[in-house]
Amino acid sequence: MTPELIPLCSIDIVMGESQTIGDGPAGVRVIAEVGSGTVSGDRVNGTLAGRAMADWFELRVAAD
Repeated sequence: MTPELIPLCSIDIVMGESQTIGDGPAGVRVIAEVGSGTVSGDRVNGTLAGRAMADWFELRVAAD
């Protein structure tokens, strides 16, 4: 029997200000504030309260 995958929710976020940390072994690290967000679905709903979150990513140069 194959399990059926049912999406839990959708998450929409608006990113705030970002700060570039600099070069590291995996690339350039950037941290960005999460300004606002909503979670919506059949089984879960919510709204982000305040600006107490951030996310980060790394920029890498693709090798030829």
